[in-house]
Amino acid sequence: MPVALKIVTPAAIALESEANEVQIPGFYGEYGVLPDHAQMLTLTKPGVVTIHGGDHAGKLLVGKGLAEVGPQTITLLVDLCEEVSEIDKAAAKRELERAQADLKSVSANGPEAAAIADRITLAQARINA
Repeated sequence: MPVALKIVTPAAIALESEANEVQIPGFYGEYGVLPDHAQMLTLTKPGVVTIHGGDHAGKLLVGKGLAEVGPQTITLLVDLCEEVSEIDKAAAKRELERAQADLKSVSANGPEAAAIADRITLAQARINA
């Protein structure tokens, strides 16, 4: 029996599908979820969600957020969701370079540094997708 997958962004429900397995970019590393998985709530980081089986098998890039996993459902609450095939890698490289330059101009402990670090992580995820 497949697991129900829902990916939600602030703007919309990005995906509602079923899958035999879902690989998620967790805060401490990638992990796989199969049907009958133990209940858990965890952080996600920007990276690729890989969907195996079901009607939307493939890869999506997601931003940071939360994953709520249950035996029959997976809900990702993330700040963005993009089709990997639509990512402009050249634009991501330019954004990475801009963010790295911006990071040099702010205090390492300031709130601006954290926001810029998020931009760097997302740009790197887009490049690696």
